[in-house]
Amino acid sequence: MGYGYMDHGFGFFGMGLFWILVIVALAFTVGSFFKKDGQTGSISAEEIVKNRFARGEISKEEMDQLLHDLK
Repeated sequence: MGYGYMDHGFGFFGMGLFWILVIVALAFTVGSFFKKDGQTGSISAEEIVKNRFARGEISKEEMDQLLHDLK
């Protein structure tokens, strides 16, 4: 009968591995809440142009030209 962490299964290293896995699982869980509808979080160039037009940053003609250039 020994004492200490090394006498119980994985011991000290097993406990460290356990906590690393818990932290990684938590990070993936939290990260999944910040994704938009399963997307990677990035939006397309067309959406950026349309958003700029909606905010009034560019005119209709500029939007049309930019969308045409992107195709």
